[in-house]
Amino acid sequence: GQLYFIENILNGNVVILDSISRVGPNTIYGNTFNGNLAITTNSPEAGAETFISPSGWGADEVLGDVTFNINAPVLFRVGDGNTLRIDRDLNLNTGVDPSFIELNDITFIGGSESHIRQLGTTPVTIQNLYPEKFSHQSYIIPEQNIYITNNVQFFGGVIKTTPTKLIIFKDDASINQTSSESWVWGPLKKIGNEPFSYPVGDSLRQAVFSISAPSLATDAFTVQYFHIN
Repeated sequence: GQLYFIENILNGNVVILDSISRVGPNTIYGNTFNGNLAITTNSPEAGAETFISPSGWGADEVLGDVTFNINAPVLFRVGDGNTLRIDRDLNLNTGVDPSFIELNDITFIGGSESHIRQLGTTPVTIQNLYPEKFSHQSYIIPEQNIYITNNVQFFGGVIKTTPTKLIIFKDDASINQTSSESWVWGPLKKIGNEPFSYPVGDSLRQAVFSISAPSLATDAFTVQYFHIN
């Protein structure tokens, strides 16, 4: 079978759990979840793909936590022109090959603190990340390294990192939107051979640091801001 979950407004927590024999896709778009959303995929069939907030359709918004339990090596795609909007935490629980997981467009909204955590072993890679919290007093906190492959647009909210829980921009990844209400508090790493401006700061202020183009695509530089009175 297959699932179409389209343009609903739901109050309370929602759990979507498939059968191991599913052969068709999950297609989810245009929904507002006034609670937590958990999606579990089990079917290993090649056609049992999952599409959330796909291109050409409406975005999904979750005013709670999002949990993805991805148990089968089948395409799991979030966003692709539209975005999944999350008010609180994003939890991944998977050990499948990362080539099957496409977190294309993720937006963090609202005023709650948000965490990005992996409960399994697959590296967390996001193509486009959109911090759209109400202000710099709202935090987005990685619980492990987060890899960015394309772009981050800083609108609102501070991403709070540590030396072992970094935001890492891969080669050719960039920033095309900055804001006085959004930056990285802690170390920020960039890999690649293009010029880059690091939107770093501390809990109160932003202090952008820029570098010219390094020589090699494998070059990597990590920058952190420290305020000294």
